[in-house]
Amino acid sequence: MKGIRAPAYMAVSLLCPAAASADDSYRSLDTRTRCIVLLRECLVLIEQRDIDGIFEIVADGTGGSNFKIYPNPAAISAELKQERQNADTFIERNFRNHRVINSAFSNLQFSDLKTAKKSVTVTNTENNKKADAKLHSIKVKIPLQDRYEFGELRFLEMAENIYWVPIGW
Repeated sequence: MKGIRAPAYMAVSLLCPAAASADDSYRSLDTRTRCIVLLRECLVLIEQRDIDGIFEIVADGTGGSNFKIYPNPAAISAELKQERQNADTFIERNFRNHRVINSAFSNLQFSDLKTAKKSVTVTNTENNKKADAKLHSIKVKIPLQDRYEFGELRFLEMAENIYWVPIGW
């Protein structure tokens, strides 16, 4: 038994030296970073044409301060179900800039996170419950071959979950 434990202990101590872990400080990602990671995740889902996956992490802006989330694909309206039938058409119609953003992602420049002073209302389409959420925005500078494009990304933060509000939604 001692022969088995010694190599395992040595492997763990080499990977995680006690001195290094004692001096390191760990913290969760800040909200701005979480928003940027969520955007990247959504771009991957768009490339994969994963409509259900997209709907799990986006919010639909139905007005200035009213939003909807779709945690259950079965709970969406008949009109939206029809629109989702053809993934390619749905993606091109709702995420027109995804190719540009995806191809330039490593060169995007993000501003600081801004949080609206007033909360917004989010309706969960699965149970029709309404909740308050924080509305965050991050300006983005997109480098193109001959110029820069500018845009604003919006995100909702509700009960520790973050949702992206796609451009134009």
